[in-house]
Amino acid sequence: MLTNSQRQSNRAKLQALSSENTATLGKVFWRLVDEYDLSNKQVATILDVTTAQVSNLSRTRKIPQKAEAYARVGQLLGIKKCLEVQYPVNPKVKSNWLKVKREAFQGASAIDFITEDMFQTGVRLFQVRRLMDLWRVGSIPELI
Repeated sequence: MLTNSQRQSNRAKLQALSSENTATLGKVFWRLVDEYDLSNKQVATILDVTTAQVSNLSRTRKIPQKAEAYARVGQLLGIKKCLEVQYPVNPKVKSNWLKVKREAFQGASAIDFITEDMFQTGVRLFQVRRLMDLWRVGSIPELI
């Protein structure tokens, strides 16, 4: 059985680890925001925060310390990975891919499809990521 001081020590370690993860994911996320030139509204929808909170998060280069934010950033990283694999030598295509309208996303761009409904953002990030993974491994033809 753990003593109170051991429990407090374990809580402190978990808190520090979580803060460290948040800081690391935040740096990565804000690089992606810059690379894909996402708007404050798109960022707010992806992170499930208000647009007022976006400017503070942007300044500190952090993300909310929530599991949902971690998952969404992870999906965005998976999308980036697919783009890196599919277009290894074409940075312009990679940076614009999310903004090109496609039939696969009901005539919208991937980023508009993802951020169109704030209650479905996490699900839609997953859907885009899954489609891109299927495309990457050759299970579906080019996403148009």
